[in-house]
Amino acid sequence: MTTTVTLTGTGLPNVAPGRAGAGVFVKHNDVVVQFDAGRATCNRLIEAGLKLADLDAVFITHIHSDHVFGLAELVLSRWIETQFDKVAIPLPIFAPSGGAARFVKRMLEPYEEDTHIR
Repeated sequence: MTTTVTLTGTGLPNVAPGRAGAGVFVKHNDVVVQFDAGRATCNRLIEAGLKLADLDAVFITHIHSDHVFGLAELVLSRWIETQFDKVAIPLPIFAPSGGAARFVKRMLEPYEEDTHIR
């Protein structure tokens, strides 16, 4: 049994060189999850050697912007990656009820035309 925990970001809401927004990547045996998805999460996951398609779920702890700035990018980038492989793999996203759940439900609305034509 092997568990790996990687900090994908420890930054604050303000942009700082070399810092990414809040996030933690956990791999336990074959299960791969991301907790929060701050700015540059996709980059940090790729740098850690992960294919986005291998991500099993995302957990959002709360709705602060520095914890969700990278969530839409993560979801869309993973979707595009799986489209190239011709395999649509749903990505479960878990969030607390209230503002975080509303954010997750609506975050892709601005990209509807883009995802429709791809």
